Amino acid sequence: MGKRYKGSGGVSTVQPDKEHNRGYIVVSMAPRDINFFMKIMEGYTHLGFATPLEPKAGLVAIHATSDTVEEIKEILQNFPRRIKQEEQK
Repeated sequence: MGKRYKGSGGVSTVQPDKEHNRGYIVVSMAPRDINFFMKIMEGYTHLGFATPLEPKAGLVAIHATSDTVEEIKEILQNFPRRIKQEEQK
């Protein structure tokens, strides 16, 4: 019997269009809080979706439309755990 494929432990990422990245938000948090954050954001999929960028470093990207960015930022400000919005590069 063959060995089970375990993958690289990484996740594919979707890179935003450089001209239209208004709806791309990167947040950092404690790595232990990522699972909780992802579960909460699943309830807001009508506003945007979250993808882990570097789980061990606690970085998560949120992809939203320009219409929903302000609502996402309000959710982030009121999030029950400590998170920080990262500056866009």
